[in-house]
Amino acid sequence: MKNSISKFIDRLKNFPQNHSGSTNAFVLIIAFIVLFLISVTIINHALFTKEYRLKVEQEISTIAELKSEEIVRWRNERLGNGKVFYKNPVFYSRIKAIVDNPFNFEKKDSEKKILRAIYDSYGQYFRISIVGISGKELLSTPDESRQNSIALIAGIAGAIQTKQIGFMDFFRDDETRIPYIAFIIPIIDENGNNPLGALIFSIDPETYLYPSLQKWPTKSDSGESFLIRKDGNDALYLSELKRQKNSALVFRKPLTQTDLPSVKAALGEEGLVEGNDYLGNKVVAYVKKIPDSPWFLVVKINSREIYQRANERGIIIFLFGLIIFLSGGIG
Repeated sequence: MKNSISKFIDRLKNFPQNHSGSTNAFVLIIAFIVLFLISVTIINHALFTKEYRLKVEQEISTIAELKSEEIVRWRNERLGNGKVFYKNPVFYSRIKAIVDNPFNFEKKDSEKKILRAIYDSYGQYFRISIVGISGKELLSTPDESRQNSIALIAGIAGAIQTKQIGFMDFFRDDETRIPYIAFIIPIIDENGNNPLGALIFSIDPETYLYPSLQKWPTKSDSGESFLIRKDGNDALYLSELKRQKNSALVFRKPLTQTDLPSVKAALGEEGLVEGNDYLGNKVVAYVKKIPDSPWFLVVKINSREIYQRANERGIIIFLFGLIIFLSGGIG
């Protein structure tokens, strides 16, 4: 190939000497071919950019749908774990025996073993505990004394009062400041009466939820998905961000920043959107409300990444055409 190009260049140098009357025509031909290559490259670049953008839009919408379904399935599985104990007469009678005789340590140890078995078999919970009607903790696994956060105490009181299973949205532990989610099952008899307290399944989202959100199924430098919810006049980020460490339940953006997909989501917009991400980068995003929750899922990719791939393809096509032209010039 190098020898072919060298021969062709030598012919270009000698062309005016051998064909002085045709120099202008030759230059025009060269210019026409170069312009033709540039035109083909530009047209191909525009078509490919449009085609690739549509592909990316379909990709992020599919990712959003799959992740939304995964979140709903995960939440329903956790809810199903709690429903086993809701209005369960056997479970109720066992806890009632402890409440009636709090100094029956043999009985307590027996129930702790049951809690531990539940904890080990489900494998999704940071902690499982039982509190009395006053909110005082009776049993827990792992077996360690903890002070429940103010948010959790309020959630426990609400579940006991309504006698309905309560879902505690993302909240921070008052001591560790670590984000948690909790399901609260009021301990009531099979008729829905005589509450004894509550069974609490505490979930560390770092165990499953955050990692599943952070996974991206294709090769991408900027692809990212996260959860937000409307919190007063802000869009509050519920999960860890790719390029903003320790962001969960801390990082927020005002609802006045309507160019952000997260704000668009908090304001009720769904589907494909364009705007700027939390770092100010131009992005294409897909936003979706998670059913039966205050959460919104945002799946986004930087516009620059889309156009960068299109530009790389355009350069390859131009160089390929130029090489073919130079190679054919020696024939």
